[in-house]
Amino acid sequence: MVPGHVSTLLSDRCPLQLADWANSYGPVYKLQLLNRACVILTDPAAAHELIRWGNSENYLGKTRELYRALELGTEPKMPNILTSPDDVYWKAVRQATAPCFSISNLKLVFPWVLQLCDKAVHHVTSSSSSSSTADGKPGPAAAAAAAAAASIDVEDLAKRFTADVIGHMLFAEDLKSMDMGKSQYLEIFAALLEEVHNHFSNPLRPLMLKAMGWRPEVARGRDALAIHDQLMGAKLKAQLASPPPEYTITGHLLKVRDPATGQPLTVLNMPPAQGHLLKVRDPATGQPLSFAQAKAEMAIMMGAGFETTSHALSWTLAALAAHPDVQDTLAAELAAAGLTPNKQQQQQQQRPLEWGDLALPYLNAVIKESLRLFSPAALGTSRACHKDVSVCGHTLPKGMHVIIPPYPIGVSIANYGPTAPRFIPERWLDTQQLEHLDALRESAGLLPRAAAAAAAVGFGHSSSSSSSRKLAELAFSTGPRDCVGQSLAKLELQAMIATLAGHFALAPGKALQERLAGIATAAAADEAAGSAAVDEDADVDGEGESAGFVSQPNPADALKASIMYHVTLQPRGGNMVLRFTPRC
Repeated sequence: MVPGHVSTLLSDRCPLQLADWANSYGPVYKLQLLNRACVILTDPAAAHELIRWGNSENYLGKTRELYRALELGTEPKMPNILTSPDDVYWKAVRQATAPCFSISNLKLVFPWVLQLCDKAVHHVTSSSSSSSTADGKPGPAAAAAAAAAASIDVEDLAKRFTADVIGHMLFAEDLKSMDMGKSQYLEIFAALLEEVHNHFSNPLRPLMLKAMGWRPEVARGRDALAIHDQLMGAKLKAQLASPPPEYTITGHLLKVRDPATGQPLTVLNMPPAQGHLLKVRDPATGQPLSFAQAKAEMAIMMGAGFETTSHALSWTLAALAAHPDVQDTLAAELAAAGLTPNKQQQQQQQRPLEWGDLALPYLNAVIKESLRLFSPAALGTSRACHKDVSVCGHTLPKGMHVIIPPYPIGVSIANYGPTAPRFIPERWLDTQQLEHLDALRESAGLLPRAAAAAAAVGFGHSSSSSSSRKLAELAFSTGPRDCVGQSLAKLELQAMIATLAGHFALAPGKALQERLAGIATAAAADEAAGSAAVDEDADVDGEGESAGFVSQPNPADALKASIMYHVTLQPRGGNMVLRFTPRC
């Protein structure tokens, strides 16, 4: 049996290799995995045709076979909203949970999100004030510098924030992760995620858990699964004893009605309640969800509800720290909205973030650009062809597996042009919005940026067209099996990034700064060797305005160098340290 490309898919740099192959071989190419072949698809139009319902005859639904490792968190292993095929059970759960993520419902959760953002500001400020030296140098000047800045692991901060958001959204419970103490759930989930990775990468892992418990790493995995199952069982029992408010995810599931009778449903004969999850009935049997099934749904909602969003948040903060000019533009937008201290107007305290602020154009462009370059669910969705399917001039035979990976799609030169590897949020804005941003930059004493950004991304290129903007949706997938909680994830990103960028100036920590310095040194060496001739040719072609973007070292390469794929796209080593300096 030939292993083929198995080692590539198991590599922690897998998404980057798939992206390189897409840029080399085109949007459709085949990989051999032992005795089975699969296809990588990075053409966005073709991807939408396969995974959106609409009128497409080529729609490919999910199959449980490809996702079973995501059922490990509870025992017995049960299908859930993420792993179920496109059947009546999945539809019942999806319809039950979708209203929870409506705008009206999220507005009920928004005050809690703001409280957690305030806790993040307090944590950073407290960390700043507790410092007494800077860079290891004693003395008053060094102490003053240290007191004005703090080194914060934004990976840890982001996980705590998103865990507390989903804990409240799911259970109406404060998990107290943002109290910055030991978090039982975060520790257990980290071990669970390691075991999920082991199952994806080793088909013999289930046998090892049964027969090789004497091995320490196997014992740790088995214990993690058991503890997580016990924790989710205890949470469910608490929900049954005291039903949660209607706005919670569990609350929405408690309101599900029997598809056959239209009557309200109850679980385990519990009294009428406001919740949603626990009222779902299994359409196959007409019975309320079993305790095991309800537990499985709660567990996947908890895990999927915080882990990917936390990485998206830390990547976005790191991208801002590595791109000071982008950060300055965002700060100018926030300042114009009154969301930063204003020394000129002697406004030392910015006003609180409001719901309407979440629509700030550049804030959302920054988030979209981060999700494009650093999509946490980097390998996206996998589907199996139920018949022969035509894709980009190729015929995929029945039974062929198709992987639609957001990371290679996002960094594809075919999709975004020569600046695809660069972090340029302006690519998501129109001409009027760009002109407004330049006016904001001018009022903040900054040089204009819009013309150079527009030239760099090539207005009129696919990256500025309406079809290109659909690419952003693939960070959360698209179609009927897209991320049901994506509106909550976006709310978390908008609120936390606006809050932190409004209060603090971000700078790279030591490790990221060293990578950035290495990128700059390599770029200088290339330029000395004559590689800058490409930029000179660009000037001749009338693209001189964009030279400031394409001729400079690419800071995003420093972030790319730290990528590790481990079920999700995350920083190598599990941390991302940034420096936070108060804006006043």
